[in-house]
Parts: sequence; structure tokens; C-alpha cells
Amino acid sequence: KNKELACDGPYALVRHPLYLGSFLIVAGFTLAAFNPYNPLRTLLVYALSLGGFAWVYRRKMADEEAKISGLFGADYDRYRAGTPMFWPDWKRRDAMGRVEFDPALALKHREHHTIAGVLAIAAMLWMKLIYQL
Repeated sequence: KNKELACDGPYALVRHPLYLGSFLIVAGFTLAAFNPYNPLRTLLVYALSLGGFAWVYRRKMADEEAKISGLFGADYDRYRAGTPMFWPDWKRRDAMGRVEFDPALALKHREHHTIAGVLAIAAMLWMKLIYQL
């Protein structure tokens, strides 16, 4: 990390694949929180979760891009010009190649926070089911 510009694997489709994954997790849990008997609360959950995600991660992605641009200069500028920031360009999927998950690398880059967040939200949904909130 910060020694070599990652342009392959999921980074061939989108510049921030981990944030896209986090967004999909948040969107999935938000859909799971749907309550047909309380649409106002459902809309509030949607607005807070997805709006909060956009507010936090949009700035985070911009800060990260400024840092990476400073580290890799013209190489990053070329990569940025040809790769979308957040929504994947599926026409580039052949450039992705074979991708393997490395749990040690995920822990090294502090992705265990994402796992903890997923477990916390799953616990809240479990409580919603048990107590029919």
C-alpha cells in the first residue's frame, strides 16, 4: 500500500472498490430494514444510511485521491482519466484478471472494521426480527 499503484483486479473497474463494496453492504442492510407498516421510518433509515454514507465517503475518496496523486503523479492521472471513481465500468471486466482474497492483507489494511460494522448491523437486524421493531 502506497508503494505501488494498484490498477488491476477490482481496481481495473473502479478506483475505489472497497468503498463500493461498503456501499453495497450498507444498501443491502438498508433494504433489509424495510418496514411496510412504518414507511416514514423506512424512508428515514434510507435517508440517514445512504445520505450518511455519501457525506462521509465522498470527502474520504477526494482526500485519498489527492494523496495518491501526490504519490504517483502522472501515472495516477492516467489511471484516473480511464477508470471511474465509484460506479464500475463493466466493459473493462476483462482487464480485471483473476482476483484472490487474502485475509492477512485485509487485516493489514484495517478492513476488519468493515467486518465489525457488518456484524453490528446484522445484530441490529436480528433484534428487529426478534422484537418486531
